[in-house]
Amino acid sequence: MGGALTLSLWLLILFFFSLRSASINLLREGFSLSVENPADGLTSPRGVFSAGFFQVGHNAYCLAIWFTEPEPEPSPRQNLTLIWMANRDHPVNGRRSKLSLQKIGNLVLIDAGQSTVWSSDTASNSDSQLQLLDSGNLVLITQNCVLLWQSFASPTDTLVPGQTLTRNTKLVSSRSQTNYSSGFYMLFYDNDNVLRLLYDGPEISSIYWPDPWLLPNNAGRSIFNDSRTAVLDSWGIFSSSDSFTVMASDYAIKLQRILKVEADGNLRLYSRSKQGKQSSTWTVTWEAVLQPCKIHGICGINSLCTYVPEYGRKCACLPGHKMINHTDWTHGCEPDFKLPCSSSNVNQSGFLHLPRVEFYGYDSNF
Repeated sequence: MGGALTLSLWLLILFFFSLRSASINLLREGFSLSVENPADGLTSPRGVFSAGFFQVGHNAYCLAIWFTEPEPEPSPRQNLTLIWMANRDHPVNGRRSKLSLQKIGNLVLIDAGQSTVWSSDTASNSDSQLQLLDSGNLVLITQNCVLLWQSFASPTDTLVPGQTLTRNTKLVSSRSQTNYSSGFYMLFYDNDNVLRLLYDGPEISSIYWPDPWLLPNNAGRSIFNDSRTAVLDSWGIFSSSDSFTVMASDYAIKLQRILKVEADGNLRLYSRSKQGKQSSTWTVTWEAVLQPCKIHGICGINSLCTYVPEYGRKCACLPGHKMINHTDWTHGCEPDFKLPCSSSNVNQSGFLHLPRVEFYGYDSNF
């Protein structure tokens, strides 16, 4: 009797954990993930990726996908590598917010005030489920394997191998390394079918890669393929329909890889490998702009950008100017003086000679 009771108890425990395991692998209609429960989330079959609520600030959370294995230092949670966010510009509250798969086949992110912050805008007469694949793609599919929605179709700032950038998608940088909201830099296909990097600042916007003064063919690009697609593979090749192809410095080794538009405006290819049970740190294996001061808007208005080999890019205000925001160079600098506007004081203003400085972007020849 006691043995039968013990066996029944073990079977009940195993059944409970099998249900719990199933809930981690997929989300069925009528169920939700709660922001208040850190265990609520999805894991891909081989555990490569995880999806759930990611804290982006004090009592602020976003629905995100990240590599399950963090970098070694400094803190596992702080060092998670994000590849996608649903609501980067509208974080939800840390209480009573939830991700729900409605019985009509619509995936909704609801805030504490019961307002819909984000939605997949889908509907289906057939039962559907949300599942995270080992590719990093979060997919909403019906029981007949009809794809209703996928995260790969709406990238944030990162591409992973097998994910395609198209005419209808773009990569937009984060505001900074700690501010995950949309920033000023964008990788997209222009109307001439060429893949470009754009600075879209508060006041002006401008193309800076490839060099804007070059015609596409002089930059090694083709304008005649209007499919506008680009894809990264796990071997380290990123290829675009405009004939642009780049190869990672560690090409031919199958590693974890990402292509990311950084908050500093550069486009970089990263890779990392497994070292025993732990992943190594991400290593830059290619970057689009080798001279960081050529990235538009990087130091803001009325500023100087200097490249120091041992430090990297360094920003400074022009003489007689001061930083507008001491925590963010993209705001630039403002005059620390009052310029007289009276005609009798016109001799109080003049030109200042700045040696070894290029007034980049305003060359008279162009």
